[in-house]
Amino acid sequence: MTENSTTEDSRAIDELIAERAAAIGGEFETRRVEAVSLMNKYRLYAGIAGGGALALLLVGAIFFDGLDYGEALMLAIGITVIGLAIAQTPGRRYKSSIKNEAFNRFVQSFGPEFQYRARGNIPMEFLRRSSLIPHHDKRRFEDYITGVWGGVRFSLMEAKLVDVRGSGKNKRDVTVFDGLFAVFEHKKDFSGRMIIRRDMGAIGNWFGDAFTKLERVGLEDPRFEKEFEVYSEDQIASRMLLTTTFMERLYHLAKDLGDGRMQAAFYEGKFLAMIPCRKNRFEPSLTLQPGAARRDLERFAEELKDIIQVADRLRLGEDLSV
Repeated sequence: MTENSTTEDSRAIDELIAERAAAIGGEFETRRVEAVSLMNKYRLYAGIAGGGALALLLVGAIFFDGLDYGEALMLAIGITVIGLAIAQTPGRRYKSSIKNEAFNRFVQSFGPEFQYRARGNIPMEFLRRSSLIPHHDKRRFEDYITGVWGGVRFSLMEAKLVDVRGSGKNKRDVTVFDGLFAVFEHKKDFSGRMIIRRDMGAIGNWFGDAFTKLERVGLEDPRFEKEFEVYSEDQIASRMLLTTTFMERLYHLAKDLGDGRMQAAFYEGKFLAMIPCRKNRFEPSLTLQPGAARRDLERFAEELKDIIQVADRLRLGEDLSV
C-alpha cells in the first residue's frame, strides 16, 4: 500500500466516522436526554422524600418525648442518599447502552472486521508468554477491540493488574499496571522473544525464571539504548529486526504513547505494546450538554486511532527490515 493510497483511505474513513458519529449519536442523544430527565426527576423525588421524612421526624420529636433528634436526622439523610443512588440508575443504563450498542455499531466505521466488546480480553496465557507481564493477584479487563488495520490484524484491551502485598493489617493492593495491551501481527519472521524495557531495576521482580533465558542486546543507536533495554533469546535476529530506522520509529512512538513509558515485546509472530494510561479510555460521559453522544463517539474514534496507528507508524504490514 502506497503512502498516497493510505492517506486517501484514511480521509475516507474520517469522513465515514464523522457521518456515522452524527447518525448514531443522534439516535442515542434521544436516550441521553431521557436519561438526564429521569435522573433530575428522581433527584427531585429523593430531595422531597428526604425533606418530608426529616420534617415528620422533627415534628414527632417535638410532640413525643424520647425521640432522638440525631437519629431522626440520620434517618432522613439515609433516605435521601438511597434516593440519590437510585436516581443514578437511568445514567448507568444509558452508559451501558453506549458501550454495548453504540460503540459496537460505530467501530465498524473503521472496517467490517472491527468489533468492540465492553467485556472481553486477550488471553492472559498468551500475554504471559511474552515475559513482559508483571506478577499480579487481581486483574480487570474491559473494552476489547479487534480488527484489521492497514492489512495488520490486531486486538487491544484496557487492563488493570493489581498485586496484593503484605499481610494482616499491612495487606494492601498495589497497582502494577493500568493501561492498554495492544497486540499486532507483523510480517517479519522472528523466532523467540525480544523484550524492549525501560526500567532495569524492576526486571528481576517482573520476569523471574523466564527472564534468565534472555540476554542483553547491544544496539547501534545510543539514543534508543539510553531510553530502552532490549533482551532477547536470539541476538542476531534481534539486531536484524531492530534496524536504525525501526528504532527511530519506535523511539518516537514510545514518546507519544503512554507518557514515554511504553514497553513492548516481539514473540510468536506478534508485536505486543504495553501502554500505561493516566485516563480511562473508551468511556462515555453523561452531561447535560446537547450533542454529548456524538462527541462520545468522536472521542472513541480518536482514542482508537491513536492505538491502531501503531501498525502504520511501525510499518508492521511491511518487512520490518525496511
